[in-house]
Amino acid sequence: MPYAPPSSQEPYPSGQQYQPQQQYAPQQNPHRAPSPSPLPNPAYRALSPAAFPTPQPRILHLTREGFSQRKAHIYESDNRTPAYELKTSHSAEWSFSSSKPHLEVTSASTGHVVGTVRFSMMSRHIELNVHGRSITLNSAGWMTRGYSFPGSNVGTLKWEASRIMGGTYACTTERGEWLAKCDQSCMSMHGKGTIEIVNRDSPQELMDELVVTAVAMLENERRNASHSAAA
Repeated sequence: MPYAPPSSQEPYPSGQQYQPQQQYAPQQNPHRAPSPSPLPNPAYRALSPAAFPTPQPRILHLTREGFSQRKAHIYESDNRTPAYELKTSHSAEWSFSSSKPHLEVTSASTGHVVGTVRFSMMSRHIELNVHGRSITLNSAGWMTRGYSFPGSNVGTLKWEASRIMGGTYACTTERGEWLAKCDQSCMSMHGKGTIEIVNRDSPQELMDELVVTAVAMLENERRNASHSAAA
């Protein structure tokens, strides 16, 4: 009898139907990184920026008074609400005999002096006192236009000019974070300009430091320019 190869599909006994095999879920490999989580709900994504709002700047407008420009007012962004008052000493601009500061910065809201400034003909460094804390504005050098000083709880801060002559000063941290900028036209003959603080919610002490150091630096340059013109 000739050999017949077995059939590839054996018939099932009568009365029985084919039952598919049970499907098992794949096992998670404990050594394999888990799959990334699905994207968050679009409604959540729409609310996410509110958790990290963009800082709103504080724009201050400075206006100097009179021909001598010994007084100046700093207003809020509306250019009407007083923020600070500046007063230059009536003593000689480079007087060493008087103990009075060359420049006083007073808070318009409290009436208290928040900072005083003294200049020196013998040094490019500027001595300040802000909220009772002595601060030295250290010049970056004779051929540069920059100053550094120790900020309150933020490390060393640096003011640098955008150009050799004129331009804008910007204040940054050691990590390059921008805190403020000011227009050198604040101390020009027309006596108007702006000081911009990046975050209007910054601590008040830090904002006072930025304002006092800015006007001290710009006033020092104005005095140097006036002294050079008179020589």
